[in-house]
Amino acid sequence: MFDAHSHIRLPGSIFCTADLISPYFLEGNYFLQAQGIIPENLTNENWEIKSKRLELIIQNEEKLQIGEVGLDKRFLGQIDLDNQINFFIQCLNMAIKYNRSLFLHCVRYKGLMVEILTKYQKELKTGELKVLWHSFDGSVEIARRLAKLKVVMSLKPGFHFDLARFWKEEAYKENIITLETDYVENGNIFDEKLYSKIIESHYNRVSQLLNQSIDQCNTWSKNAGKIFKN
Repeated sequence: MFDAHSHIRLPGSIFCTADLISPYFLEGNYFLQAQGIIPENLTNENWEIKSKRLELIIQNEEKLQIGEVGLDKRFLGQIDLDNQINFFIQCLNMAIKYNRSLFLHCVRYKGLMVEILTKYQKELKTGELKVLWHSFDGSVEIARRLAKLKVVMSLKPGFHFDLARFWKEEAYKENIITLETDYVENGNIFDEKLYSKIIESHYNRVSQLLNQSIDQCNTWSKNAGKIFKN
């Protein structure tokens, strides 16, 4: 089953990082691999240095995407909002410059994030900039605004019913909704049985909510993911 956001390298998943890790890219039959830095791993003192390091990696690894990156209100004590925004905007511009997809992280700044993305509406609507909003849990109204911008929303286990209804009634033809686990290895040990249980349970719930087969849900989810392949 397709997994639009995880922290393990699997053929059927989009692999993202919360900080720079090495090796940056592994050869293999992976769906997509990305490198990113979330605000938790940035400070007012190091964000500019880390931005330059990330750009150098992206420049040198042609198959590497950008993510996860974004805004997070929980870490204002170590990196203030202006610097979070500056770093994120640099990443958006980096994605355009190097023709890479971007996978964004957003905690408690949904309105502000939409405002920032709206400034890039031309690039988003033409496909010059391709963005996936990881673990989207916003309202249907915000989802509609993002849909107009062609921003793909990725739903993790436990998302609220209104988003499933929005997907079923409005969004399934637009390839703007996909599914993810946001799975993180426990102590760098991949528990295949646990991962399989999580993703199968996620797809089963979605199948019931949408009254569609699991295969159909997987097709819709993967079709949205294919947008991010260069």
